[in-house]
Amino acid sequence: MAGNEMRDRAQAGREQQQAQQRRDKLIGIVGGVVVAAVVVGIIVAAVVAKNNKQSGASAKLPTGVVKGDFGVSYGNPKPGAPTVELFEDFQCPACAMFEPVNGSRLISWAKEGKIKLVWRPAAFLDDAKAAENQAAGNPNSTKRATAAWGCAIDAGKAAEYHSAIFRNQPKTEGEGYSDVTLLTLGSQIVPSNKIKSFADCVNNNTYYDWAVASNQVFNNRGISSTPTLLINGKEQKAEVTFDPTGKALLAAIEAATKK
Repeated sequence: MAGNEMRDRAQAGREQQQAQQRRDKLIGIVGGVVVAAVVVGIIVAAVVAKNNKQSGASAKLPTGVVKGDFGVSYGNPKPGAPTVELFEDFQCPACAMFEPVNGSRLISWAKEGKIKLVWRPAAFLDDAKAAENQAAGNPNSTKRATAAWGCAIDAGKAAEYHSAIFRNQPKTEGEGYSDVTLLTLGSQIVPSNKIKSFADCVNNNTYYDWAVASNQVFNNRGISSTPTLLINGKEQKAEVTFDPTGKALLAAIEAATKK
């Protein structure tokens, strides 16, 4: 009897221990589910916050930029002048090729009042070249360049700084722009009495959220590449956009001008 009783007690002990182990495992699973739920909640909250940020609702905007539109208008268009929108990414090699040719023509025509020029900065290459940007020590390069441009816009040097960024685009795609480069360009272009405010603006990333919001416009409108040129909302073919003589582009502008 004594032997049977000891076996029964041992069996009961093992069953009790197994039951406890099951309870501990269950508690661990439930706890894990709770932790996972909390983590998911944090992720969802972060995504919502990011989307709200991308909407530009709270983004500080450079002088003249309109909330909800986020484009940079340039020039003094005459009555009937068409609106020319130019989507660009400051890291885009094709944009750097476009800028000194038809990009400069657009600036001249905007000054003459032939067009209402609207620059629309995109930043899709920040994702496409993220690894290269990071390796070079210049993460989110396009957004930072766009934000610095916003600081130059405040200083009244929208066209000059815009062109300077493309002239100084790194030869190696993906290397990106350093803060030193962006500040140095400003020191060469921005009036001396506005250098400090420009530098503070760049160092504080004042217009970074605007860069994010402008890129969201690029995504929302389904633009697939840069540079993309639209005249009164109509996307232009490559032979118009990249015509080295500018004649095809001017003809398209004149055709869209209301007489």
